[in-house]
Amino acid sequence: MGSSLGYILTGTGSGAGRKISGAQVRRDYDSFVEAAELASRSASVSEAVGAYFSALHFLRCLAEAPPAALKAAGFSPDVGASFRDQLDDVRSRQDRIVNAAIKRAYEYAAGSPDILLQELASLHALSPANREYLWELMKG
Repeated sequence: MGSSLGYILTGTGSGAGRKISGAQVRRDYDSFVEAAELASRSASVSEAVGAYFSALHFLRCLAEAPPAALKAAGFSPDVGASFRDQLDDVRSRQDRIVNAAIKRAYEYAAGSPDILLQELASLHALSPANREYLWELMKG
């Protein structure tokens, strides 16, 4: 898949035990894969960050899916634990994933860094680590 998020992730939450069909699990999985790929390739930081949070949402849905729904979707009923573990992993790598999006956008906007700075100024999801990375990148 080539995505930094594109492997099966896991997590627990308040939705555990909710009624969900195998078809919904499959849609959540497909949406997760699509969002993870977009988060990994977009040259727009805001688009990549939005896709990252979408991927987290769908991954959380997968992590909370009951074993019967996972099985109905063609997954092992035990894959929920894997989804939960990987959800934790992706959350822990948020700064690195956002920094990769910043670097792609910086390289794409090499001719006009002002556009990148305008986009980043309106983005509230940047952590102090992301801001520091951007500063170092701009210093050259």
